[in-house]
Amino acid sequence: MIKYIRRKNMKTLRVRVDEEGKIIISGPQQMSKEELNQLVEKNKNTIQTLKDNHSIYHRRYKNQPEKDRYWLLGKEYHLIYKNNKAILGEYEVKISKNGFTKDRLKEIYRLALEKVLEEIRLECYDLVGYKEKVLSFYQYKRRYGTCFPKRGEIRLSYDLARRSIEEIRFVYLHELMHFKHPNHSKEFYKDLKSIISDYYRIEKMLKE
Repeated sequence: MIKYIRRKNMKTLRVRVDEEGKIIISGPQQMSKEELNQLVEKNKNTIQTLKDNHSIYHRRYKNQPEKDRYWLLGKEYHLIYKNNKAILGEYEVKISKNGFTKDRLKEIYRLALEKVLEEIRLECYDLVGYKEKVLSFYQYKRRYGTCFPKRGEIRLSYDLARRSIEEIRFVYLHELMHFKHPNHSKEFYKDLKSIISDYYRIEKMLKE
């Protein structure tokens, strides 16, 4: 479904996909619906790509799986049920009569994060010169991690498990760096970027 919006001060055409997957086309007020339809037909391949990318984004980052497919450590896997267990990639959890619930998915995410972070943490301790006392996981809505330097705790979001290993390392290193620099100071970013050579590329990935 396509929704047209005409704006008085617009001079160009803008196409986007809303949260529900609906195509929204904004254009100059003087454009007729017939002209808009012609432009849609002319750019139908681009519009279809936008819709496809929207679908992939929501399956990966908004926890909206398609037919038992989930993202884990940057890859998409099909969930397998076998002998009262749910298996995703190399990780498995027991399931009850309630089936594969959100708590079971969080358990898989926790297992994956703990394993991946084993090596990442040791590497980052040497790079930063600090070590957290407590690493915990939490279901955040709008962030991948936070830290409490005074009590030596780092909290990471379960949803971080959907991201690639380099993105997980980026988030963990960011939080650990706050043990050295509590605020987002120039020194904080200087030290962080000296360790992460492709800082801006990964930061952009995490914002997508």
